Amino acid sequence: MSIAQGLRQLLVIERAYDRMIAGTPPVEQLTDYGHPIRDWVALEDPEPIDPANPTWQMGSIQALKATEVPLFSQGGAQDIWARIFLLPDVDVITADRIHLNTDTAGPYWEVSGVVDPAGRSHHLQLDCKLVK
Repeated sequence: MSIAQGLRQLLVIERAYDRMIAGTPPVEQLTDYGHPIRDWVALEDPEPIDPANPTWQMGSIQALKATEVPLFSQGGAQDIWARIFLLPDVDVITADRIHLNTDTAGPYWEVSGVVDPAGRSHHLQLDCKLVK
């Protein structure tokens, strides 16, 4: 069985870009505190599985662990970690976030690690944390 047969979830990978103000040269738009404003943009696949939706990627999310936040004031909140599997030709970096194609407003998986576990471009394995 190939890795592609095991990837059954439609995912969207998003990358943050600084918002720019038109001009020569363009200038970053800043908050009142001087920090750049960032927008999340869905990455398009050069060879999409669905031409009508070029941002969809096939993947598989496997939950690894859930740990309760230790602070009493946060009562019952959990950190949830998962491993996401993707095909090897997908453009993804540790600054990206991922969500299901049906959950456009989140929750999101923050990518904290990208690994080619076999070392032979068989598949990508992402370590992720759920953020809401």
